[in-house]
Amino acid sequence: MAGKTKLRASQTVEDTIEDKDGDTKVQVEESSDEDIIRFDTAGTQRMVIDATGQVGIGTNAPEEQFHIHGSSATLRLGNGVNSGEHSPKIQLSEMADGNGDMAYGYSVGYNGTSNNFEIKRHSNSVSGNEVLIANRNTGDIGIKTTSPEADLHVYGGNSGQSFSNVTFVVENAGSSDSYYVFQAATASGNNFSITNSGKVGVGTTSPSAKMHLVNASTDDMLLLESTEASSTASPVLKMKRNSSSPADADYIGQIKFAGENDADQEVNYAKITGKIEDASDGSEDGIIEFANIKAGSQTITARLRSDSLQLLNSTNLTVDGSLGIGTTSPSSELTINGAQPALTFRESDSDRAEISVNDSDNLVITNSSTNKYIVFKTNDAGTTREGFRIGGVTPEVVVNEGSDSLIDFRVESNNNTHMLFVDGGNEKVGIGTSSPTEALDIDSNSIRLRQTLTPSSASDVGSAGQIAWDANYIYVCVSTDTWKRVAIGTW
Repeated sequence: MAGKTKLRASQTVEDTIEDKDGDTKVQVEESSDEDIIRFDTAGTQRMVIDATGQVGIGTNAPEEQFHIHGSSATLRLGNGVNSGEHSPKIQLSEMADGNGDMAYGYSVGYNGTSNNFEIKRHSNSVSGNEVLIANRNTGDIGIKTTSPEADLHVYGGNSGQSFSNVTFVVENAGSSDSYYVFQAATASGNNFSITNSGKVGVGTTSPSAKMHLVNASTDDMLLLESTEASSTASPVLKMKRNSSSPADADYIGQIKFAGENDADQEVNYAKITGKIEDASDGSEDGIIEFANIKAGSQTITARLRSDSLQLLNSTNLTVDGSLGIGTTSPSSELTINGAQPALTFRESDSDRAEISVNDSDNLVITNSSTNKYIVFKTNDAGTTREGFRIGGVTPEVVVNEGSDSLIDFRVESNNNTHMLFVDGGNEKVGIGTSSPTEALDIDSNSIRLRQTLTPSSASDVGSAGQIAWDANYIYVCVSTDTWKRVAIGTW
């Protein structure tokens, strides 16, 4: 045919086959006994087969059985332009069957029917099982699945779930915690696990909750950090109970503090609980409740309501410093600030007594119980004794009520420490003396009766010992309704 090059005898020598002008040829042993076959086109060497049978394209020294070298080296398997569907592949075979088909190994290729790039594993199987595919149309990658539903879909068994608009899917058919969707590990151990039941473990492969963190050190286990610079609250940790039927007294969140006892048993030593007090729209109220183990039993010890703080079940309040009520700057160990401030004492939620300052700035001590006393007591040489009481049954102030009192009563003046003295132990009263010897002992040179009284007769009403006077007489009642008198002479 016109235009074709013919091989003539003159173009064939012992070690070369070449075209007419000698720039396209096959050459054997360019130098003596080198045992290399060279293939040239247009005056340039394109391929060699070395002495070991290794083939090099674009290189004189192939390093593998088939070696392509070049800045844009490309190996293309496939049909020509618009030639229809085709499925080229490369087989990496360990063992073939009796027909010469690959039985064990891997194949890498393109499936023109499904439009997938495929890596298949062959284990006594000619057709092979997909290990990894990439879809030409979507770009989705599937591992062990021919129909990926995400950018990357790892298939470990049919979960029965469907996926849409997902970047990364890991699917597993198991449903218990003995199957894992995902695990990450380092030389220090398994650091992260997701079980098929949806539990996440950090530092453990056996999470016992939806999120289970385990740490063998005292380092921080959870850190929430915000770099936002405004005054808005951040970072925020939020717990929500999304109930379809919220009601008063519902629990809406709880933090438990657990540890071991000396019998190697887990114990919740303390709890903080959020509750709904009032779920009514527009008047919602919340509660924070504190509970502790007390003598082996869970006990609510405090309740912070929207309007009060309650200490419950015999829980005491201890303040190391000053306590202010109604003030942020207490001036003493206990400072109560307010309009007519009051300290109220209750029993069974009923007011029993109150100490207050009234609107006239008077200190008021009130016993709210009917017919009861206000009693003042003191320590007398180690014995607590009653000093005096303000009566409720009978309106009176009583000093030394009862035999256990026996407390002296003393009134001082500017110049006399015993202006009035009641010797409770000896049942004597002294005026101006600390050691009365009689029922009434007056240490002075006179006494005064400011008002006059003139009995109408010797049998006028009177009590024995009563003394009276007028301008003419001094009267003494010597027995009931019996008076005697002595005339007062001039001086």
